[in-house]
Amino acid sequence: MQLIHILLLLSLLIFSVIWSISYSFKYQTALNPATSFVGFDIFIIGILPLGYLEWNHLYQGSEEGIFKVEVMLAMYFVGFLLGAFSMRKSIVNFFFKLYNSINISYSGRKISIKLIIIMLFTLSLVSFIALSIIGGGGLKWIFDVRDAYIQNRAGAGIFWLMMQWNLQILLIICLLYFKPERMLALLGVLCLFIGFNYFSGSKSNMLSVMVTMIVYYNFYIKRFSIMQTIRYVFVVLISFSIILTFQSDAAFKLVNIINYFKEYAFVTIRYMSNEFLEFGYGVYMLSDLWYYVPRIIVPEKPFEYGVLHVHQVLFPGAAEEGNTPGVYNWLLYYLDFGSVGVFVAGFFRGFFTQLIFNIFLKDQNSPVMFLLMLHLCIYHVFALSSFVTLSMIVIQVLLLSKFVSLRRRA
Repeated sequence: MQLIHILLLLSLLIFSVIWSISYSFKYQTALNPATSFVGFDIFIIGILPLGYLEWNHLYQGSEEGIFKVEVMLAMYFVGFLLGAFSMRKSIVNFFFKLYNSINISYSGRKISIKLIIIMLFTLSLVSFIALSIIGGGGLKWIFDVRDAYIQNRAGAGIFWLMMQWNLQILLIICLLYFKPERMLALLGVLCLFIGFNYFSGSKSNMLSVMVTMIVYYNFYIKRFSIMQTIRYVFVVLISFSIILTFQSDAAFKLVNIINYFKEYAFVTIRYMSNEFLEFGYGVYMLSDLWYYVPRIIVPEKPFEYGVLHVHQVLFPGAAEEGNTPGVYNWLLYYLDFGSVGVFVAGFFRGFFTQLIFNIFLKDQNSPVMFLLMLHLCIYHVFALSSFVTLSMIVIQVLLLSKFVSLRRRA
């Protein structure tokens, strides 16, 4: 591990931690866009696996390739930092007034919360049944969910997404309507929705439930101190490691987390070690529009599009089999515009997450703002959602919130 690599990763770690702590004092909560970005994007899937791969000489690629990844990670952080710093109170106030001006009012008869719960759960259940039939997994989605998740999503992915999205909406609606405060009730909700999401076969979906519950507790019951937040993060990581152990039949080790996220670094390093890279200048982002086309309607839909081009180069055929290793979320912008694309992506992410978080703090009773803050500022709780699909989810929650009173109880 070269000295310049150590200095770069160490400098990035120290500076990002100091900055995130300063934002925790600014907002009087450690759950904010800065700490989420630094904790997950920079440390857990960035510095930690990169350092692990370098220290153990496990990466497959050139020395230049891994250094490129480390520099791009730093560029992404600097872009986010500058985007966050550019946020001004006047900008927040302008968009808050704009948000209030387009708010839909409904003075008619409210729909029973029981009906809303039944509707959302029924949509999830119907999606699950359609997934098991059209995807071809059948009872595997009950008795061998991980294998079904890997082998039987192709052609039925839209039903898998609708199942998870509606369960997540149901969780948010239940939390903001019933507002449970007792620990026993909170644990009951946690176990219930983790149980539902277990049948999706996705570790990330179960993790989304845990994150949602922690964020809800922090903003609606009692704010966490920095040390309490760190403890809860460790609880989530340990729980995630247990899920990894359960699904892979491996021995329980916290290093399983590093082994899981090191694939992000491993794949990105291999691709960026390619000496014949050519930027797409918008081609890859344009091809990402295939995401919105259901394969059941267009069977000829390509399996590799957008950032999945990386898998086409490194793992031909893997996408068709439904087994695609993760990559860094800034890689799509690098494919099209190189380091400039990574920096700009980081800038806009920093700017808009700060904007959304500040508007949420002004209107915490809004389920729409809670949803946007949770998904965009803390953790992507809606699996594989893009701008268009997230907009559809927001409209769905906005309409539901007008038909059901979600005001805080006295």
